[in-house]
Amino acid sequence: MNKKIVVLAAVLLAFSLAGWGCAEKAAEKVAEKAIEDSAGGDVDVDIDSDDDSATIEFTDNNTNSTMTIGATELPDNWPTDVPEYQGEVVATSSVNDTYFTASWLIDESVDSVYDYYQAELVNQGWEIATTWTIGNVKSLTATKDNRTVGLTVGLNEEDDQTSYTINVSTDEE
Repeated sequence: MNKKIVVLAAVLLAFSLAGWGCAEKAAEKVAEKAIEDSAGGDVDVDIDSDDDSATIEFTDNNTNSTMTIGATELPDNWPTDVPEYQGEVVATSSVNDTYFTASWLIDESVDSVYDYYQAELVNQGWEIATTWTIGNVKSLTATKDNRTVGLTVGLNEEDDQTSYTINVSTDEE
């Protein structure tokens, strides 16, 4: 059976059990075990039926990379010179020794988010290397020392929300 189907089924089962009032911890353990067996890493699932939230944190045992889905804030070691758009909640984040990424879905215009980051990155000492726009999507890359930031901002036309992702990578010297 396809591993992706097993993982998806486990996650859906866990959320369903939690939604039906079954013990949240039991639902979390079912999802964790299925994902760990399928993906080969350490998984922590946290379901909170009080506020209808859920997070899944996966740590790859081979690369020591961590990915959090349903995160509400940036990782503790997020670079301080890469700004955060005020008041927004992180949807997903991923981090390892040389790479950070985070994604958001917000009720702001593409231009507002893009303009903010373009100005703030420059204020933090980053040099804008490339920019491009295609339809409702804007992107830029900026460099500083041995690091590169990538920003992609786009409009989700189905729900009229803006999504954006920031990637920060470090070139090993």
